[in-house]
Amino acid sequence: MILTQSFLQRIINYQNQNIIIRGSNIKVIHNLLTEYNTQTEYHVTYKHKHNIYSIDTNSLTNKSELIELLTKICLSPDYFSDKLRKKVIILLHTDSMNSQLLQRVNSLIDSTFMTSMFILHFTNNNLITPNISSRFLIVNVPNKKYFDKTIEITYNNIIKLLKQPLTTKSVAASREICYMYYMNHENSLDLQRMIIEKIGSNLYLPNQIKSDVIDDITSINKLYSYSYRKPIFLECIIYSLFKHLEHYTYNL
Repeated sequence: MILTQSFLQRIINYQNQNIIIRGSNIKVIHNLLTEYNTQTEYHVTYKHKHNIYSIDTNSLTNKSELIELLTKICLSPDYFSDKLRKKVIILLHTDSMNSQLLQRVNSLIDSTFMTSMFILHFTNNNLITPNISSRFLIVNVPNKKYFDKTIEITYNNIIKLLKQPLTTKSVAASREICYMYYMNHENSLDLQRMIIEKIGSNLYLPNQIKSDVIDDITSINKLYSYSYRKPIFLECIIYSLFKHLEHYTYNL
């Protein structure tokens, strides 16, 4: 299983599973921590926001003081959120700890499951013992940079669809495109940006048509902002493109 930004956020939101993250490329975690505050307690520096705490164990000078800090954090759940939530503790470079300290962390994880959940990051897979792996969900970070091509693929499929007449068959194809897109994305903002950028840079389209397309997309965003059926929202944008680009499909 590969770790993505949305998957990590879901794990943190649901709080029903301790996980181990394996691999050296932890950009996904760093992206999560960009706006977190930096604090120091027990001579341990960590990042904190709401109920989430992140500690890079690789940078600790006295790792034994880590247990004191974790014990304090895990003493109770987060009472200050809108509902009672567990504390989320992210330990980066867990394999930098010695076996005795790691065992103390494991004991703390077992004893505080009612108040906290843990995300442990390992760079060295050989240090993940069977005792640890049997109690954690293990996910991997990609070794190579991840490029999401689904937005470009969806855009190209929409343009291909627009070059056909609007029929029962093309309506069915439009719905399939929308449902397939939302299987990989939480919203269509990046796709909408691509549509606007591509149409805006098309020299063959009249400026009025470009303006009408943007006006329609803006109106649809406002009308469907609270819709629970997101594929219908994107489907409506596609029908709007059919309407405005009906006589200009040759140059798309």
